[in-house]
Amino acid sequence: MNSLAKHIDQAHGDIQDVQTSAKKITSRFIKIERVDLEKNDGKEKLEELL
Repeated sequence: MNSLAKHIDQAHGDIQDVQTSAKKITSRFIKIERVDLEKNDGKEKLEELL
């Protein structure tokens, strides 16, 4: 029984690590999208001036 509890604890820790990584990845993609949108906005504004 002690072994089972140890494995469940390890699985719980692994799941928390995966959730943390997923949050970091999501955050990074949001930042990348913002930069892409800012670049596109700047490009469109430049095209409007020309």
